[in-house]
Amino acid sequence: MVKITHKSLATQNHGDKKSQQSSPVIAHQDRVLEQVLEKLTLYIPEKLDLDSVLEKNPPTFIFHKDYFVYILHLVTYTDSKKKDVDYEYTPINAKLLQRRVRHYDKYLGYLVRNNILHEKRQYIVGKESRGYKFNSKYLPKLKPAIITKKTLIKSLNKFIDLGFSNKNAISIDVNFDTYFLSKWFNDKLKIDYKGSMKWLYKKYKEELVSHGEGRALKKFASRHLTILKFKRGEFVTKIDSTVGRMHTVITQLKSELRQFVTYDGEPLVAIDVVNCQPYLMTVLLNPKFYLLNNMSERIKIYNKSYPSTPKPYYGSKNSNLSDDKIKYINWVSSGQFYEKFGESLLSQKLINIQDSRTLRKQAKDVTFSSIFSPNQSIGYNDAMKKFEALFPSVYKELKNVKKRKHNTLACSLQNLEADLILRKAAYQISVKYPNAPIFTLHDAIITTEKYKEKVSEILYNVLNESIGVPPTLKYEPWAA
Repeated sequence: MVKITHKSLATQNHGDKKSQQSSPVIAHQDRVLEQVLEKLTLYIPEKLDLDSVLEKNPPTFIFHKDYFVYILHLVTYTDSKKKDVDYEYTPINAKLLQRRVRHYDKYLGYLVRNNILHEKRQYIVGKESRGYKFNSKYLPKLKPAIITKKTLIKSLNKFIDLGFSNKNAISIDVNFDTYFLSKWFNDKLKIDYKGSMKWLYKKYKEELVSHGEGRALKKFASRHLTILKFKRGEFVTKIDSTVGRMHTVITQLKSELRQFVTYDGEPLVAIDVVNCQPYLMTVLLNPKFYLLNNMSERIKIYNKSYPSTPKPYYGSKNSNLSDDKIKYINWVSSGQFYEKFGESLLSQKLINIQDSRTLRKQAKDVTFSSIFSPNQSIGYNDAMKKFEALFPSVYKELKNVKKRKHNTLACSLQNLEADLILRKAAYQISVKYPNAPIFTLHDAIITTEKYKEKVSEILYNVLNESIGVPPTLKYEPWAA
């Protein structure tokens, strides 16, 4: 881990909106969009001959083959987006799927009846979607399948997060001009296909023993999807409408496969913000930076009932921070938050494991459970009780934001992260160092070895000036 300190760097503006709108960048994006609307590549199991199935067993309803292709693609694509989640059956949100396939139930029913998909019929309304997985005989490898239905392609080019419906969004700019980042997704960005496939088969054999055939095949297919996109140069970039994050093949790639990615033959290195979410939470503890980052307005994106001018706990006449808030900020700034938190949990006998890696993981689990879980969960959630015991004043701030809608805090922090990493730091880097290849991975910026110190300098200063707490950054080389 590297503690990086830098001199102050002046914030740069994005420029006049009119000049941006008339720039060749926008025209370039329009041309790309027109090309995409003609056809789009999706991915289905390599061993599946869909044409033969449809010919031998014609559907009893009026259908379009592209809808079958899309649903089959969605099963694996959903897994690739949530690469660290282990589903036996891929959850498909029927209500949101209907936005793209009106009679989706007929298509799914046909695929299940013809033993292409297996269905998990039991589901919980509002909590757990009905799930699907491929018949194992069609896996693990995938193949490209071209669709041409314009209405479907147009819908696919509009980001719809099938895991979250944000009806209250009032300020997520999904049309934000990201050409300064998307231009680097070109033919110089490559993956060692043979090396990555070798790793994939090795991992498959390991998971065959630990997870069983069904899950091992499923994981192979979802990872293969992203590798194929790299190989074929299919680099679609999208800004999601939930928190404003940028989604690319890099964000979908499993961390162990990053070693096979290069740009113009050079290995990449990531500059990560250490304990990013706990770090960003410090804006709730400082009135100056709470206002600077428009946190009330940002929170109201996800919870309209949140007051426009709340009276936070730090807003009393005594503006001094409590001891636990000072401790929290110091631990976060040190870059050792999870380690120090874990040691404190252990010393107070709130946890029993003494292995350092397990200790850090437990501390991280306790922290994230406190961030993501509903307030009422504290009655039975031991993790939340542990966090509150060590950071009572900090916990009150989290509880205040999560009132009525528990996902408000997580979404607000991710939205703040997207603004700082994507719209401020990455943009400033592109202006000051126009020849530096840059990519984003949510809380990290990726570049080549040549530019890593220049990139980290700007990232450090943007965060320090915006949050008011010096961050800890670390370099994560992607080369094997």
